[in-house]
Amino acid sequence: MARPGDIKQVGEERASDVADAIRAATRSEVRGALEGLISGYHPIDIAYAMGELTAEERARVFALLDSEASGVVLEEVDDDITADLAGATEEGALAEIIDAMPPDSGADAMGTLPHDMQHRILNRIPREEARELAALLHYDEDSAGGIMTSELIVSPPDVTAQGVLEHIRHTDVRPEAVFRVYVVDDERRLLGAVDLVRIINARDDMPLAKIMDDDPVRVHHDADQEEVVRLVDKYDLTSIPVVDAHDRLLGAVTV
Repeated sequence: MARPGDIKQVGEERASDVADAIRAATRSEVRGALEGLISGYHPIDIAYAMGELTAEERARVFALLDSEASGVVLEEVDDDITADLAGATEEGALAEIIDAMPPDSGADAMGTLPHDMQHRILNRIPREEARELAALLHYDEDSAGGIMTSELIVSPPDVTAQGVLEHIRHTDVRPEAVFRVYVVDDERRLLGAVDLVRIINARDDMPLAKIMDDDPVRVHHDADQEEVVRLVDKYDLTSIPVVDAHDRLLGAVTV
């Protein structure tokens, strides 16, 4: 079994190899050499290599990525590199990239930008998504609110197991967002939580109120992220709900 230090060393060696290949392709006179090279790498590999490239090299590589791959890179690189890449990207293209990212990651990327640029980017993003991003930007980046996502499955207590599964089938969310369904009242106060496996194993006509955990572990949006990690580890959670002072559900921190 590999030790953590071994894994880190392998990752660093891989990043160096990718960075060397990118520099060679950049200097190459072969048309399309860099484009062909980049298309063969996973965005994570590119993100790790970014730290070893010059600002000019990073900008050239970033410009060749599609919105999804660009979003993955922005999620993984350091804040100063995010700011450099954002500054070298046309605002319309940057808005598309941030809009394609998960809300929490998009807000993190937005947080590295000047306030006036944040407003311009938000104005280029569809209203509902822009509202979510603007809300997440208000939280301290080291708090539960700053690391939570608003992308989650929420349901009233009287919806049946079959009804929730049908909803999930027709909802475009990240896979980790469907592992746990949060049950709320009309004012979005948190009533309970149900793991997806339990919903799948329940009778089709069973309402969530009958199978939910009616006292799920939760955190206030001001809680430090270290407390969030401690609770997730202690209770072996796939996600933990984030609430306000009135116990209204704001989002969730996913593992």
